[in-house]
Amino acid sequence: MAKRSPFTTQFLISHMIEHLSHYTITLPRSFNADDESHTETEAKMIIIDDFIERINEAEFPSGFDLSYFTRDNVDMLVYIVWLEHYQNAAVRARELTIETELRDKRLRDEKGKRPIVCLRSDPAKRARTAGTTPGFSPANVLEYLLQVLRETDYERYGLMLDDADFDVTSFLMASFSPQLLDMFGDGIHTDHESLAALPNTFESEGPGIYLHAIGRYRYVGQAHNLRKRVRREHMSAAWRARSPSLHYDVWEKLSDEEDHWFVLAHLQFPGISEKYRNRLMNVAEMVGSLLFQSLPAAAMDIFLDPSVTRNEDVLGLNIALPINQGHTDVEGGGATSIHQLRDSTDPLVQEYYQSAIKRAAALAKQSTHAKIHQYLISGFQRVLTPESTSRSPVMRSIHVRNVTVHVYNRHLEALGIQWGDTVTVRCEVTPKPEHHAEFYAKGARPTDDARRLAIKLVSEEKDTCVYMHAGGDVTAAQANSLVDELEGVEEEESKAKGRRWFRTFKSSAEARAFKEKKNLAVSPP
Repeated sequence: MAKRSPFTTQFLISHMIEHLSHYTITLPRSFNADDESHTETEAKMIIIDDFIERINEAEFPSGFDLSYFTRDNVDMLVYIVWLEHYQNAAVRARELTIETELRDKRLRDEKGKRPIVCLRSDPAKRARTAGTTPGFSPANVLEYLLQVLRETDYERYGLMLDDADFDVTSFLMASFSPQLLDMFGDGIHTDHESLAALPNTFESEGPGIYLHAIGRYRYVGQAHNLRKRVRREHMSAAWRARSPSLHYDVWEKLSDEEDHWFVLAHLQFPGISEKYRNRLMNVAEMVGSLLFQSLPAAAMDIFLDPSVTRNEDVLGLNIALPINQGHTDVEGGGATSIHQLRDSTDPLVQEYYQSAIKRAAALAKQSTHAKIHQYLISGFQRVLTPESTSRSPVMRSIHVRNVTVHVYNRHLEALGIQWGDTVTVRCEVTPKPEHHAEFYAKGARPTDDARRLAIKLVSEEKDTCVYMHAGGDVTAAQANSLVDELEGVEEEESKAKGRRWFRTFKSSAEARAFKEKKNLAVSPP
């Protein structure tokens, strides 16, 4: 088979730089690997997750140790890429020359787990499909789909085909509506005039497959109760608000467009084992999605016969693969499938993709903020090892995010402990506009949020505590910034308030030296 170019560092760098441009959150020139802001960290996490996903889709020579691509190593590569792209620094990654072979779109991981279906679009293949579509029908689509599933996912679908005490093909063909079977005799007919022949009443409370046509957009879904799913859930504005999706987003934006709902199949399961029912629903929905070409192009490259002409007038709203319904551990199901929209040229799809990335980043930030808040409010422990025994008085520095708290002999005496003992460091923040009676930054102005922040040391063993205090404008600015962080204020918004302080370094070496010297606590465990 033809070989790809060597998987070099330059290839890796260009690949990851491409990812950076797809996210609204980017790594700025001030990015520092040893002192990242929360925004930068979350942006980096998105990049790392996406890169690891793509690495898992690559085929490497036998014997190559994929364990190299740990999160820590990829984290390091992100910083190297940033240096390459923004600073043109002398730092260079050691070149990885891993010869890779073009695969057959279906991979099996090294541990022999379920095969993974690769969803990378093949424009050349799509170009070859232009032309006539002889015999395109539900029967042909189903036959080709089952062949692919037997090869790519034998554990779930191949075994069903071999072990079921009924004929899967006959069952599914009997489930499709007669009008659907008649639609595809001489090619693809997905315009609204042709769709009008399909049944459009949703009286059945049994399982089935449905189609929603919105202008030139198509969405295919499955339901255990057709009537409830379409009439009560899809038609409910409250339900749609709770369940954001590309389907709902486009539907709302095209509210003035003609839209119709149709029934594609009714599935009845008398005598069929429970373990097969969801899989049969998945296959039936997959057939409907392929017939109406509502899936991403990359999925149709795999599951649709190459002889089938693509309908360029139709745009699909299905993201996750129906065959992966109920299996979020498989690629194409779950949150990662949103990245399949990345290369879409449709403005509505791109708008939804960018919005979804922002929502994901916001949720990640909320999660990070919650962890930091819990970490600082509940407290973290430090062993009070003195920094220097030659200094008088002896001192120990504890870093509470960007605030440096100095511990002296007098604090140990108040706690009734000695050097070498462990203390718990806790933050307390009062609600606005109340000032804390023991606020930490004694140089804070009456209008400063720093007056709401107290930092105390607690000896759990002695059941004692002491509130810490420090003066100066810098301390007040640091405390203002910490209060903002505890309350989830964005870094840029915090900076705009004034009298805030954020640590910066001239180089990563300087940051590492500071970290080693001060034992900097910059994140929760």
